[in-house]
Amino acid sequence: MVREALRRKLFLRADQTVRQIFSYDRNQVLIQVDVFSPEEQLMATQYIKNGNQVSTEDFFRKSDHSVVISKEYRDNRLLNIQVRDRSGILVSVLKDPIDLERWWFNQKLTSSRDVLVLDGQSELCHRLMTDSDRKFSLLPIFSTFDAKQPVETDILAGKGDFAGVLAVDQQVLAALATAPHGVFDIAVIGD
Repeated sequence: MVREALRRKLFLRADQTVRQIFSYDRNQVLIQVDVFSPEEQLMATQYIKNGNQVSTEDFFRKSDHSVVISKEYRDNRLLNIQVRDRSGILVSVLKDPIDLERWWFNQKLTSSRDVLVLDGQSELCHRLMTDSDRKFSLLPIFSTFDAKQPVETDILAGKGDFAGVLAVDQQVLAALATAPHGVFDIAVIGD
């Protein structure tokens, strides 16, 4: 079976660099839009069906223009984030930006001597607490403390590997002090 080539229409900037390329099927129906940077590097591809954008792929590049990360969307919802190595080989497919942050910290902090200071009430902190691939310690900071929240509940139960916990005032310190004795060190900052 021989496929008929797509028909394409170029849209240029004032300096004559390519801004967009529209691709049409054999019935002259728009099916794809490629968006380019001023350096003419492909930045995003939008796929069109029945006149509606159905999916998009955004490309994030290094200074040498190689793709490092691509994000795929369908119906304006993030489907996945793909991470590539220096050769452009796919090394990981992640589900959301927090998963990407978790993956990145696991790549950069590779020793038990490494410590990440972060918001103790963040989703990132909660995911890192339960991450079996993590080789580094966490040092969460709390500006408030609600024992009913997932991260705080886990801390009070003695779950997670922490270098310690930082509290921003005496009230947070008092709430943290109800954790099992000797589970972690607590320090107050800014008081």
